[in-house]
Amino acid sequence: MKAYATLLLAALLLSGCQSQGDPPVTLPPSAAPVTANLDWNNYMAPDGSVSVLLPKAPESVGKNPTDLVLACPLDKRGSNLSLIQMSLPPGLTAESLEKDPARFFGKQVKLVKVQRSTYQKLPALEVEMAVGPNRCWVKMVFAAPRLCQLVCLSAPGQDFTAPRQSFFSSLQLTR
Repeated sequence: MKAYATLLLAALLLSGCQSQGDPPVTLPPSAAPVTANLDWNNYMAPDGSVSVLLPKAPESVGKNPTDLVLACPLDKRGSNLSLIQMSLPPGLTAESLEKDPARFFGKQVKLVKVQRSTYQKLPALEVEMAVGPNRCWVKMVFAAPRLCQLVCLSAPGQDFTAPRQSFFSSLQLTR
C-alpha cells in the first residue's frame, strides 16, 4: 500500500511540476469526436481502455510502461488535470480506502472529504484533499485488475471547478 501512496504522490508532484530534464511527450488527441465540450480534445488510451476529454493534448509524465500517467497543465503554477491508470494494488478496495484513507495517502495529506460511489456499476471513490498548499480532487474507479484515477490538482487561489467537473464527467471506460 505504501507503493500506491508513493505512486500517487509522485504522480501528483510530477504532473504539478515542470520537468527540468527530458521535455514531456505531448500526445495527439484521438480522432473520436468531442461532443461535451467543442473546444476540448478527446484522449483515448493507446490500449483503448479509457477515454477522457482534456482542454489540450496531455503530456506523458510516467516512466513505467505498464502504467499510464498523463497530465494536462491548466496554468504555470502547477494546476493540472491528470489521468492515472495502473494495476490495482493487492488488497486495495474502495471500502478499505474509505475506512482508512490516511494509511494509503499518507500523513502528509490532509483529507477533506472521502465519498464512496459507483461508476458503470464498478466501485468508485471520490476524494478531496489538501497536498501542502494545493487542493486535490481524485476520482478513483476500481476496475479490477486496473485502477483508474482522474486527478485535479489546483494551486492556491485557483478555481478550476468547471474544468474538473467536465474532466471527471467525461470518463469512459471501454474495457
